[in-house]
Amino acid sequence: SRGFDLDEFALFPREWYAERGIRLITETRAASVDAAGKSVSFENSKSLNWDRLILATGAAARVPDISGYDPERCFTIRRASDVDSLLEKIAGAESILVVGLGVLGVEVSEQLVRAGFSVSAASSGESVMPRELNARSQEIMTDLLRRNGVNLFLGYRISSLVRNEDMLVAETVKGDLRANHIVFAVGSEPLTGLAVSAGAETDIGIAVNPYLETSVKDIYAAGDAVQLPSGKITHLWHEAEAQGRCAGLNVCGGGEKYPDFSFRLKCEVFDRYFFSMGRPDPGSLGEYSILESDGVPYRCFYFMDDQLAGVVMIDERERAKEYEKAVRDRMSEEEANRIFLS
Repeated sequence: SRGFDLDEFALFPREWYAERGIRLITETRAASVDAAGKSVSFENSKSLNWDRLILATGAAARVPDISGYDPERCFTIRRASDVDSLLEKIAGAESILVVGLGVLGVEVSEQLVRAGFSVSAASSGESVMPRELNARSQEIMTDLLRRNGVNLFLGYRISSLVRNEDMLVAETVKGDLRANHIVFAVGSEPLTGLAVSAGAETDIGIAVNPYLETSVKDIYAAGDAVQLPSGKITHLWHEAEAQGRCAGLNVCGGGEKYPDFSFRLKCEVFDRYFFSMGRPDPGSLGEYSILESDGVPYRCFYFMDDQLAGVVMIDERERAKEYEKAVRDRMSEEEANRIFLS
């Protein structure tokens, strides 16, 4: 809503790489990997040899397979260029429909409201951010979005889109939803093409062993493209960062197993702070001891065998790292009660 400069997203300035002897190749794409010849071919017809290789190819926004999908009025968001295109094409519009109410859909809805648009948000599910939030925090988030002008439509699965002059009509069994433009925030898909070209095993993502090595010797993978031995797909920045570190150590002979533990998610919308880490699947709640403090801040602790396994928290931003450490350290229920609730 305020605009941005691309440099705001850079992890390091360009000179950082040169100072450390890292050759940074930009403005071309890797096209294929020759595992036998240990080389990478680029779209500009050049190639590069390697001794060990890390694929950190990330993921792409999932484009829904819906009849009537119109690229001029339907958008996904993954890259800064996606946002540039969105803002250019929705200029002068009145209404925007956001489809998907995971963390991205929630944050996009908030930003579009702040930018002055009339915003509706729809989900085929019956709750907001079901992967991260528990029942009470979902209620708080739902109320927050509605009070700030986001029209929510839960349980609305879109079957098709129909263009009607300057409007798109999203058809569902519960009724039609109308907007000038639609932003789809319905997940991402790991980019596995380079791994496939190298002959590496893939499923949803690039399959790796506990050391983040693929099925092809000397080729490793890290980040949003990876599918861990547990079947888990990475979707959090700090998790991708940790995998990059582990893969980097291992290509240098480190022999480090990747510790597949929980990472924190934060979501800041309409001046409130939501934190989730290790929240159990709702179907397994009976296996946990739950300690909940319903107020401001809101805290909910999940214990397994008297060890802290997960936390959902709202509005205690300054202690977020303490909560993260408490989960990692498997804090006891007595200690959590004393430190966080007394």
